[in-house]
Amino acid sequence: MMNKCWLEIEPGRTSTKMSSRLDSWLLAKCRTLVIVVHCWVSVESSKTNITIGALFPMGGTWDAPGILPGVEMALEHINANDDILPDYTLQMEWKNSECDAGVGMKSFFELLYEEPVKIMLLGAACSVVSQPVAATAQHWNLVQISYASASDALSNKERYTYFFRTYPPDSAVNAPRIEVFKQYGWTKVSTIHQTEELFSFSTNLLITDLERHGIELITSEIVDSDSIPTHQLSNIKAKDGRIIVVNMYEDQARILFCEAYKLGMYGPKYMYFILGWYIHEWWLDTSNIDCTTEQLIEVIELVVGMEGLQLDPGNVTTVSGMTPSEYLTSYHQYLNGTNPSGQVYASYGYDSMWSIALSLHSAAQQLTASGSGIKIEDFDYDNTHGLRDIFMDHLRETNFHGVSGPISFDDNGDRFGITKIEQLRIDPDDGELRDVTLALYYPQGSLVWLNADEKLLFRGDDVPLDSAQTVIVKQNISLPVYVVCSALASLGVLLALGFLYFNVTYRKRKLIKLSSPKMNNVIAFGCVICYVSVFLFGVDGALVDPEGLLIVCRARIWSLCLGFTLAFGGLFSKTWRVYVIFTNATKKKRIIRDYHLFITILILLSIDVVILTVWMAVDPPQRVIRNLTIEYDLEGDDVIKIPQLECCQSVKYSPYIWLGLIYSVKMLLLLYGARLAWETRKVTIPELNDSKFIGLSIYNVTTLCIIGVPISAVLGEQVTVAYCLVASFILFCTTITLLLVFFPKIISLRSSPPDEALRITTIVNHKSIPTGNNKVEPGPSTSNESEKIAEMTNTILSLKTALRSKDEEISAMRKRVDQLTKMEVTDEISSENRKSVADIEDSESNRE
Repeated sequence: MMNKCWLEIEPGRTSTKMSSRLDSWLLAKCRTLVIVVHCWVSVESSKTNITIGALFPMGGTWDAPGILPGVEMALEHINANDDILPDYTLQMEWKNSECDAGVGMKSFFELLYEEPVKIMLLGAACSVVSQPVAATAQHWNLVQISYASASDALSNKERYTYFFRTYPPDSAVNAPRIEVFKQYGWTKVSTIHQTEELFSFSTNLLITDLERHGIELITSEIVDSDSIPTHQLSNIKAKDGRIIVVNMYEDQARILFCEAYKLGMYGPKYMYFILGWYIHEWWLDTSNIDCTTEQLIEVIELVVGMEGLQLDPGNVTTVSGMTPSEYLTSYHQYLNGTNPSGQVYASYGYDSMWSIALSLHSAAQQLTASGSGIKIEDFDYDNTHGLRDIFMDHLRETNFHGVSGPISFDDNGDRFGITKIEQLRIDPDDGELRDVTLALYYPQGSLVWLNADEKLLFRGDDVPLDSAQTVIVKQNISLPVYVVCSALASLGVLLALGFLYFNVTYRKRKLIKLSSPKMNNVIAFGCVICYVSVFLFGVDGALVDPEGLLIVCRARIWSLCLGFTLAFGGLFSKTWRVYVIFTNATKKKRIIRDYHLFITILILLSIDVVILTVWMAVDPPQRVIRNLTIEYDLEGDDVIKIPQLECCQSVKYSPYIWLGLIYSVKMLLLLYGARLAWETRKVTIPELNDSKFIGLSIYNVTTLCIIGVPISAVLGEQVTVAYCLVASFILFCTTITLLLVFFPKIISLRSSPPDEALRITTIVNHKSIPTGNNKVEPGPSTSNESEKIAEMTNTILSLKTALRSKDEEISAMRKRVDQLTKMEVTDEISSENRKSVADIEDSESNRE
């Protein structure tokens, strides 16, 4: 029997805010307020009506009346299919949500309390409506499926228990984004999103995915709605972010790209990734920005967008029996020449209705097979018969091929969908900006380019960099400088060994014997170790591996410290012996043998060893990498040079603590040597006394240390200059010390005969005293000349003390003689005076 079925939308069901495009479409369908859809189908008189409630965005913040025709077309195809719900007629009652949460909730309650009972809920389109509706609908046990809501918040099953969607969530584009990043070698990304839950969720998930795939997040900026993101974009620019992911509505995106134009953040250096579901030609509306359309296009040309695939590009037959292209033809015929907005989402509405029908069909079959007598039309809002869970189970198991691609759901009710990658390009034919689909990303994780020769286009000749290339520039010592310093150190070693050879060869000559040849050997050996430290200070990571460098680092400290102690310790020990001998004013003899000097040096070395051992045990120097001041490429701004310094220093405590301790000990040694040199400055036996040379050495070392230590600290980042400075100081001080100690002896040995008289100047009265008959008689070959000199000196000092005593006695006797002489003169004067008086008296008597 052929019956006439009516699907009526009465005047009261339409919204007063319905857009003019919807009105045009409705007027094209019918010139009255009642729309009559004539569909002749063969049905049995026992068919039962079941009703779906629906919400569509007609006007408001998002006007998409083009979705409704797709859903209505699906209803026709389902009801015309005898294999789907053969005992039922699927009907729909819908309300306008205006993409507003308040209006949407009002419309939902109207659907809820109007007859008949709605077995399921379709919609809403906008996430701001779907979220409160889904949270409320579950209290009426309504299973809800959306065709356009993208917010990741709706994936929360604890909050939205009975919610499904055929439109992929916003986070579904994260995986294809990351895949594109990987294919183009972009490892640094910046994000900027609007302060809406819709975008916050997906951005947070993207950040997590980026971290999991080893992609660095340079910065994540947040911008308030309708605000100008000057600060946020400036921050991205300051941090050299060039691959920028934008998550926001198109009206806010226009503001952002206008500001990007003003900041110069466009061109071959920048790539923007946006959401692909913006309205058609969204860049043409410049009412909320102070940029022209041309300026906006200049920024967004070649911007990449991603969204769920609306229409399967293949020629596969879908569940409706049509191919996607046949569906599209039927849809356009259904529109009857009208052009409502939101048409691209009609395929999701079409597949959503098929998902409902197939799940209800499976549920009906299960109930029939169970023999319980319960039917799907027995559903009520109290879930009396437990039909809600049956609907949920079958919807969760849905798996079919729709016009938008394969349809199936995960545990969160989200669709496993295909994502398309688009790029805004200028059409060479008409010069208009259009979306060009370049690739598809499948749920299995594969990115398929539709044309292998046509991938993403860029404004420059090359793929833009994700940031300025960071080049690590190792701060190594210049090899030529190291070679020169090493050559000079080698010459120094040869010089020290030459002096050592001279000292050993002429050790039996009296001139050398008197200068403590064993101490001279110690000085020469210490200088050799100091020269070796020049080699060690020039070794860096360019010459040895990290483990070897660590060994070299510690060897530097030991070599210079011990070498200094041996060289100057030996020199000061010799002077100490001269000081003790020639400042001894007593008759008691003091004999300072060579082993006393060796003990002194051993004590000094022990102090060094203790300090260095504690240092190496408690806080040993480690290999440390330090990044120095960044150097930018002023020409291309695409290269950032980061000088990297490889150094050795203690990390547990400040390295200056240990260095300060070492410097303090060495400074005390220098000060003590300076005192000895001053006290023995009057001893004029060059073979014994090195006080003048010690004074010169101390002056050189102290002056260079005072100048060199702070300068080398300041020049620490300029490793070549610092090494030149340190090496020069070591070479200069060591060489000067060697020359002052040995060169005068060589000159004296060549110019003086073996029996040259030695003159000793004591510290007692600074007078020259010949030794015997202007000779120093050689003793037995086995005697120690130094000891003999000491004995002779002590004898001379004793004699001089006796002479001083005799001089004092003579002085006393002379004083006594002078006194006696004065007394005799006085007596004579008195006698003459008396005689003169008598003569005067006699003269006076005669006159009378």
